[in-house]
Amino acid sequence: EVHELRKESKTSLAERGELNQRLQLVVPAVAESKRRLRDLQAALEAAQGHAAAERAHVERLERETGLCQDKTRAVRDENVRLAEHCAELEAQLPRGRALSGLVGGSVGGAASSSRRPGALFGSSSSARGRVGPP
Repeated sequence: EVHELRKESKTSLAERGELNQRLQLVVPAVAESKRRLRDLQAALEAAQGHAAAERAHVERLERETGLCQDKTRAVRDENVRLAEHCAELEAQLPRGRALSGLVGGSVGGAASSSRRPGALFGSSSSARGRVGPP
C-alpha cells in the first residue's frame, strides 16, 4: 500500500507540475485578454459617445431643414402675393401714362405711348415668381 501511495504521490506531483506550467502559460494570455477587453470597452464608449453626438447633430440639421423649408414656403407665398398685388396695381394705371410718371417721360412722348402698362416689371404672368425689378 505504501508503494501505491508513493506512486499516486508521484503522479499527483507530476500533474501538479504540468498544471503549474500550463498556468504559467495561461496567466499572461488572460492578462492580455483583460487588457484588450478594457481597450475595447473604452473604444465602445467613445464610439457610443460619437454616435450620440452625431444623432444630436442629425436632429439639429433636420430641425434647421424644416425651418428653412418653412421659410422658403413663406417667401414663395409672399412672392406670389406681391406679384398679384403688382398685377392689381398695374391694372389700375391709366393706359397712356403707365410709365411716363415713373420713368421720367421721354423726348416727345413717343416712347411712353408705345409702352404697355406692365413693361417696367414685366407682365403679371412673367412677374409671378419674382419680386422687384429684373
